[in-house]
Amino acid sequence: KCAILLKNKTIRFRPKRANAFLGMSISDERMEEVFSLLNIEVQNSKASEWLLTAPSYRIDLEREEDAIEEVARIVGYEEIPTSAFERTPLTGLREPLKLRDFDMLLRTTLLSLGANECVSIPLVSAKNALQFHEHPIELINPLNVERDRMRTSVAINLLESARVSERFGADGQRIFEIGNVFHYSDKPELLGHVSQSMELGILISGIQEPKSAYNAEAIQADILLMKGLIEALLGRLGIRKIEYSANAKHLGRWGSNSNFLDSSQSLVATSGMSPISLIGRITSDVTKTYDLRSNVWIALLDYAILFDLTRKIVENPPHVKPLEK
Repeated sequence: KCAILLKNKTIRFRPKRANAFLGMSISDERMEEVFSLLNIEVQNSKASEWLLTAPSYRIDLEREEDAIEEVARIVGYEEIPTSAFERTPLTGLREPLKLRDFDMLLRTTLLSLGANECVSIPLVSAKNALQFHEHPIELINPLNVERDRMRTSVAINLLESARVSERFGADGQRIFEIGNVFHYSDKPELLGHVSQSMELGILISGIQEPKSAYNAEAIQADILLMKGLIEALLGRLGIRKIEYSANAKHLGRWGSNSNFLDSSQSLVATSGMSPISLIGRITSDVTKTYDLRSNVWIALLDYAILFDLTRKIVENPPHVKPLEK
């Protein structure tokens, strides 16, 4: 028989690195006490770097990280902080406004204003698509001959939803949808020249508030009510400097493709030089096409411009001034 004599291992240990590794503030005295309880000899305990001599039966102690784990085990794993953001500096700048948070803010604000959200597919019929744009995108192999165009506005789907709701006896509607719209970006006759963008559409029609003790008459949808909804939404985003114009040069992305709105009952909302929203009443021809009984008011908002304006406000919020005495 023969016996194998194991040599005691010597490990380098740095208390400062252990605290940084664990995200804690453990005193040198407490660490030395932990090693003493484990029969680990400590040398140079007054220096920034210690030498630890582990007993021969502790074959698991091979490097500095093993010693740090022993400290954490004895002090208690529950004492290790769970949030790294409180103690670890971030190397880069954090996004002031995440797109997901902005999207949620839009939806919750519109829901609080009494609107219901619609979710629909972006495929529409050629007849409806041509009413909103002279060059809608045509699919080469459509699954359905009645839906062989890509929508150029979410207004098409909102009007379809309004028609269905009227058939089920809805006296008034207040709905919205956020979705992608598609346009030819260069030449319509070439494949692949398609641009995609986000658009927010709001539709109101019919009775908005019934006759009650507070309303002598039922409140009907009109351009003033739609204007108030838009201002409430923009105010929640922090956009309060809004101007209105009926001039076609301010149409922005909608350009000359706004023939679906009554020119005498339409407005363009701008903030600075940015056209934010197109507001107006759907023409009687389009209303008859969808077989709608009530006048329909719609607002289209540019999602990208809304996000950029809101992001700038979050980055540089306006200064608050005290009220005059």
